[in-house]
Parts: sequence; C-alpha cells; structure tokens
Amino acid sequence: MPPIFRPQSFNLEALNEMPFQFDTAGARISRAMNEEGADSMATAGSATKSRYRMTTLSNLIQSGQDINDIFGQIDKLVDSFPSHPCPGNDMGEDEKWRRLMLELPSCVYCLMHGENEIAGYWSCFPVKDRLYEEGLRGVNINKSIDIEDIQDFIFPGEYSCYFVDFFVYKHHRGFSTNPLIYASFKDFIKVAAKKGYFIEKIFAHTSSYDSINLCSNAGFSLVVDHIDHRMVDKSGDVVPTKIYEINFRYSENPKILSLDKNLHELYRKHFFHTLAGGGNIASEFNVSIVDLIANGESNALEFKQTLRWDTREGRVNKGLEDVVIKTVAAFANSPEGGTLLIGVTDAGEAVGLDHDFGALGDVDRDRFELHLRNLFGEAFGQSFTSAKLRVSFPQVGEIEICQIDVRPADHAVVVTVKDKNGMKSEKLYVRSGNSSPEMPLSEVQAFLTQRFPSQPRP
Repeated sequence: MPPIFRPQSFNLEALNEMPFQFDTAGARISRAMNEEGADSMATAGSATKSRYRMTTLSNLIQSGQDINDIFGQIDKLVDSFPSHPCPGNDMGEDEKWRRLMLELPSCVYCLMHGENEIAGYWSCFPVKDRLYEEGLRGVNINKSIDIEDIQDFIFPGEYSCYFVDFFVYKHHRGFSTNPLIYASFKDFIKVAAKKGYFIEKIFAHTSSYDSINLCSNAGFSLVVDHIDHRMVDKSGDVVPTKIYEINFRYSENPKILSLDKNLHELYRKHFFHTLAGGGNIASEFNVSIVDLIANGESNALEFKQTLRWDTREGRVNKGLEDVVIKTVAAFANSPEGGTLLIGVTDAGEAVGLDHDFGALGDVDRDRFELHLRNLFGEAFGQSFTSAKLRVSFPQVGEIEICQIDVRPADHAVVVTVKDKNGMKSEKLYVRSGNSSPEMPLSEVQAFLTQRFPSQPRP
C-alpha cells in the first residue's frame, strides 16, 4: 500500500528555470550547479546536505548494482508504509511486480541518496487497452496485471500507460527531492516522445497524497474512486483511493506540457500530424488549418482535391468516392487515426468544394455533409460513422474545405469492393506513409494480432 502523508508543495514554474541535464538515454537527471555540472547538494528534512539524483532501474542494473539488493531496498521501502487492512488492497505477489520491473526497467525511476541508497521510486508501464479501460473504471487490476498486459515500447506510435504510484521515505521528502521526482516524470514522457513513443494517455492509481499532488500539478483529472482499495485520509477516516487520468490528445494544454516548451513542441508537432477525430487538436495546440496544410501529407494526413468530380475528365467519377472510403478505412485501422482534407490539392493548395457542390446538383455545405455521412454509413455502418468520424468545414482564407477526422477503430475495418466484373470482395486497407495500400493477404493475420489483439479470430 502506498504511503499515507501530506506532501510538501513546490513551484512548478520555478522548476522549469532549473538547468536540468539529460543524458542520451534519458535515464538520469541532475541539476547543474556550476560549469563542471556537479550534482546538486540537496537538503531533505534536515540540515544535513546530501546528494540526490533520479535514475532508472535500467541504469542501476547496467552500473553493476546487485539486483537482489535493489529489490530488497524497494521491498523495504514499500513495506515501511502503512496500509489499510482490507481484502481489496491486495497488490498481488511481489515476484510478479519484480518481473514487470525487469521487463521494462526504463519505466521504473528511483530517487537515489548517495550512490546506492534508494530513497524512493515510481513506475509507469505502457499497457494494453483492455487493462487501461478496466483500471480507468476503478477495477482492481493490481492483483491481476501481468506480463501479457504490457504493451512494450517497440513500434513508434501512441501508447496508454498505468502510473502505479510512488513511494518516498518521509525523511527524504522535501523541496529538493519533490522537484526531482516531478522532473523525472517529465523526462520519462519527453524521452519516449523523442524516440517516437508518444504517451497519449495515463491513468494513475493514487493512494498517497504525494501521488495526488503530482497528478494535480501535472494536469491530471479525477475520474473515479477505486472500487476496492482504501486509504486513511488526513482526518483518520478510511476512504477510497482515487483514479486520475491525463489525456494528451484531448486535454486542453495540460500543465506538464504548458510548463515545458520543449515537451510541448514535441507533442504539438506529433498531434499536428495525427489529428484523430473528436478532439480538435489543432485548436488545443493553437495550430491553424493553414499550418496543418503547410506541413504536407503524412501517415496521418491526406489531401483530396475533390470527392467525386474528376478534374482531368471534367465529369462526375464515383470511383473517386471509393478512394475516399479506402483512405478513411486505412486511417481507422491505424493506431493513431488520421485526417482527410477534401478541397486541397496534392501540392497543398486549397481549391474548395465548388466542383463537388455542382457534381451533387448545386448543393450547399449541409447537403454535401449529408451525402458524405450517407456514403460513410453505407460503407462502415451508422454506429462507426457516429462514433469514429467527425466532419467539419474550416476555411483557408475565403476558401471553404472539408475536414474529416478519423478515430482509431476498435476492430479491423474492411471495405467491400467490386472488381470489373461486378464481383464483390472484402479488402483491408492500412496506412503506409501518405498512401493507403491494400494489406497483402499473407500479412493480414500478423497485422490483426498486433493491431487488434482482443478481436476474435476466424
């Protein structure tokens, strides 16, 4: 059970003025106090000055520190904190948590006092969607979580994480160690982003006041009380522990981004290219439609000059609508989703929707949107169209275009197509760069296993 105490507060704005140094692996943070970059000498609850630093479990192992000593110290640290004796507080076997830490040692950060003493630690694991959704509802996942629930940082993309809580000895808490802990959390997010692993959302099980304080200062929102876990509050009453969440895709400029310009820029650029329905990411990060177009087509952004008007032949070509359907399906099958802009040429010139309005019988914008939704409803079903697609009409200067934001699908999206003889078949389309090719039959099974692991197989 995590610690029961009231944390000392710290100023996050002042924290960002600190000249932190990050190594290339992002595994260690120290505060430079002079030109030689010596580690800071920090005071924590006493007049005795001591050296503190944050480092990962991976770094400790690589430095040669005995793994049994590391886990022995962590066990002693955790056991030193009181827990409320109720069945729901079962965290599962210690051996299981050790396996999880060894599986992802770069996701475990330790507050070191001196060279080898562990004064505190926290962990944050990337997890699969099923576990994330259960945890977000306040279900006790601590007892059941295991290796197969981990979604390792392997492929660049977006990940969901579980912040398990953190522990710090009382006599090591203070105005020097609190900023180091917060900075290490920022570092964890930033280093992952630099490598292409963007943490889209994190849920935290906060059963200590320190973790609640961290979530509040980072910009998390309270979601629900935990169903089983309990803690003792400041009045001595037994209360449910809390579940907090931060969603970088849909939160409006959360504190942990707004207070770090470099981290904010990393996420701004990423979501700039991966607009995915529902949340207006462009406005959240002050990205205009002009800037979006200027960045050009990508894995999550595509331009189409028209929906159904063939500009080369000067006639209606319904085959162009099939291309739009395939693009939307490919975005839905992508872990990040994507955005399709109609009324923009491949070169990034906004030409508007007049040709398509005319091709549909001189309709207006509302009739055009209705046609689009009918088209998508026939291809994907009304449920998918309502839940996963968002249609809007931004303006580039005085030119109106159509923006279709596509959220990632929960199950594989297939498209029924006809060949030249009218024979129907189902095709699976995916994104590859700025195109949407058909997935070869020989690769479909492997793709489905990786992208939709919970989907039943035929």
